[in-house]
Amino acid sequence: MPLSRSERYVIDLLQRRFGVHLTKIQEKNETAPDFTLVRDEQRLFVAELKDIERYPASADRGWTIPKPGDMHYPFAHRTDNAVSRVADKIHQAYHQLKDFPPPRVLILLNHDSLVDVKDLEEAFTGEQVYANAVFSYVNTVSKKIAEGKIKEEKGKIDLYIWIDKRTEHIRFRYPTQTGHDLAHSLFPESNSNRGSNA
Repeated sequence: MPLSRSERYVIDLLQRRFGVHLTKIQEKNETAPDFTLVRDEQRLFVAELKDIERYPASADRGWTIPKPGDMHYPFAHRTDNAVSRVADKIHQAYHQLKDFPPPRVLILLNHDSLVDVKDLEEAFTGEQVYANAVFSYVNTVSKKIAEGKIKEEKGKIDLYIWIDKRTEHIRFRYPTQTGHDLAHSLFPESNSNRGSNA
């Protein structure tokens, strides 16, 4: 099966930045993970790649599209659903990884400027902290997502690799000790560019 554009991009990026060469798993069905990493005949992890696509603003995707003369014209707007979208990717990936022994890795390739690594953190904690020099406010509206269908699943994926396609910034999140050890042994950047970790 030929590699998708995203698969080729991730393989090339991780090889170039870290010398990590992912091997595509020849999927027998749609529920198998995408990659494995093997060194010295030992499997170090299996990984699933999920794209966070950029979708044009449209009414069928929940956007309000203002008309000329409206206060918000020409800017479409909607309630932020980024955390929910990230949680859906975690849920889908877990079901593709769960039948494989750990370590399990989820690679999130983000194409959408309205989504960022903070949305991954919020999917874990259910909180977003807004602060400035005068006050801070903790928004807990995402608690129901963090403690919903991914409550148990999110901690069973050992390592999360967040890649922003536009900038090639890479962030790491490791909810388990196994993920921590994997990140620090294979991805030296994870020491200084890891985001928050549980």
